[in-house]
Amino acid sequence: MIGKHGFSSSADRFCITSTTTKSRSDFLADVAAARIALAAHDAICNMALRRYDFMVLLAAALLNGQTTVLPSSRARRAIAAAVEGWASVLFAESLGDVAMPDAAAVVADDIDALADQLPFAPGEVHVFTSGSTGEPVRHVKTWDILAGGARLAAEVIGRAGLRPDQCVIVGTTPHQHMFGLEAAVFTGLAHGFCLYDAPVFYPADLESLVARVEALDINELVLITSPPHLKFLQEALRQTPQVRCIISATAPLHRDVAARLEADGARRVFEIYGSTETGSLAWRRTATNELWTPLEGFRLTPGEDGWFADAQHLAHGAILGDDIELSVGSRFRLLGRHGDMVRIAGKRQSLGALNAALTAMPDIRDGVVIRETVGDEDRLSVFVVPDPASTMDTGALRQAVRMHMRSHFDLVFVPRRVQIIDQIPRGETGKIAAGDLAALAASGSKLAAKPATRRTSRRN
Repeated sequence: MIGKHGFSSSADRFCITSTTTKSRSDFLADVAAARIALAAHDAICNMALRRYDFMVLLAAALLNGQTTVLPSSRARRAIAAAVEGWASVLFAESLGDVAMPDAAAVVADDIDALADQLPFAPGEVHVFTSGSTGEPVRHVKTWDILAGGARLAAEVIGRAGLRPDQCVIVGTTPHQHMFGLEAAVFTGLAHGFCLYDAPVFYPADLESLVARVEALDINELVLITSPPHLKFLQEALRQTPQVRCIISATAPLHRDVAARLEADGARRVFEIYGSTETGSLAWRRTATNELWTPLEGFRLTPGEDGWFADAQHLAHGAILGDDIELSVGSRFRLLGRHGDMVRIAGKRQSLGALNAALTAMPDIRDGVVIRETVGDEDRLSVFVVPDPASTMDTGALRQAVRMHMRSHFDLVFVPRRVQIIDQIPRGETGKIAAGDLAALAASGSKLAAKPATRRTSRRN
């Protein structure tokens, strides 16, 4: 390994695809070839779905000193805003979109040199916030920043008792997002873990993954995911003891969900706290710990605008988007996002905590609590998607939602309005864009404003 966060991986297993296993040498040869194919462009809009293709294009652009642009979503508007200003942009969804020369023709000495060069590559990676609190904001990252943040996921996996040469990392979170980029890409590039090429979306994907890695005599998996996807996959995960470690981020995970997944003793469930600005910052084992432990090297200091986070691997520190309360030994408690507090009848509660409790409810597949401010106070409404396995009718489900929230919070935070819908408009990371949230709230207000239809009965 070169430097603190050098390129490091097992020689035999760098990335597992559906048909083959890519070694470290295979990867470096493809990177060398891709450098030639990308050379004519100023920037690369890397939208590759497959993790291996994504990493080859990313590493090649970094070594070429080019900018890799990772839009906040695949929407045309988001992509256009992300690439604005460059004269020549290559859009790539796979290595098939690139005129790759024969990798075997690349000089072997050049390939060997790339491993040493990668940690010092001059290229930049531009990542964007999700847009859940407004328009997506661009942030510039380098190899060292991303590798430094990935160190937290690597340490958490170690706390689950797994070693880089024993397990495979698989992700549901897109690698264009900061969490997925660090935890499901740079854990492999900079910290020696083997990665699985394909994203996991459905229980059937999990089955295929297990069959593929067991054929390679691998029985330990790490899942990088978000609370909504974890809720969707939790029954399948409880039947998959090979998943030994789960790392969730992007939104609060309720303790009950983590406890159910840990109940059989097969796995441990962790959360990572961070942001696009700071990268991965702190961790906790959700079922047993309320407090968060910062990644070694992070400094948290209070200021007029909130808590400031800084670390040696960051080019610039950042103000946290959340209020925190420091505890013993630099550990801290999350109190909620700035402006996230719901105020009703003189009482306060975090909107994030309300949402985490709602989505932990067994009889719903997904749900969201929406706050609307009327005068000096807030009022809450809830939208839920029923679990297909639930036998409740709509009236019983609405009542069950209210009872569930009542079991976790004061009565004033139990929403009166519960709307049952087919789908929550979440993006790939599990977050809801600010515009989509506003549209959902507006649709709920229209439904509530409709006069009730009086049912009449006729006696025969």
